[in-house]
Amino acid sequence: MTTDQITDAMPFARALGVEIDTAGPDGVAGRLAWAPSAAPPEGSCTAA
Repeated sequence: MTTDQITDAMPFARALGVEIDTAGPDGVAGRLAWAPSAAPPEGSCTAA
């Protein structure tokens, strides 16, 4: 699969700004854009 095909296989990935950088048999690496408007009022961005 290409990185575009992987992104297309994930619902809402493009709308959320998911970018797949590399993909192979051992794993997939990508990024998710951060925007101040998506952060809580405190301004921090956490992954819980």
